[in-house]
Amino acid sequence: MALAFAVVRDPHGRVLLARRIDTGKWELPGGAIEPGETTTAAATREVLEETGVAMTVTGLAGVFCDPAHVIVYPGSGQARQQHVTLLHAVPAPTATIQPRPDHDETDGVRWVELDDLTTLAIHPSVHRRLDHALRHLRGETAAHVD
Repeated sequence: MALAFAVVRDPHGRVLLARRIDTGKWELPGGAIEPGETTTAAATREVLEETGVAMTVTGLAGVFCDPAHVIVYPGSGQARQQHVTLLHAVPAPTATIQPRPDHDETDGVRWVELDDLTTLAIHPSVHRRLDHALRHLRGETAAHVD
């Protein structure tokens, strides 16, 4: 399953996170790339749908394919391994930066201080992606590929 997520940072350096209704875990906003859609378009659409924040992509954080992160869909029982393209982004210049959940996939959305990331329920693979993206922004590592 091809997915596009974004690490959206506000002018204060906080990260935009959304809490999933189905798991109660916090994650980076994003989702499935639809047929005929680019990675950037998918991430931009998903972030807006899930958080209400329009964004501008600023670069590539990495491509992640973690064999340990398999999603099993309850309705069909189908198991899929995630293939994630992770983008760096900032709120669009004319965008509201006051996030709001969509109440379909997300029931909470907020800007999170980097020091507070360890206090939230976040899946280990999301922590891994976020950690890499933040190190990439600081120039400590190249864009990730696995």
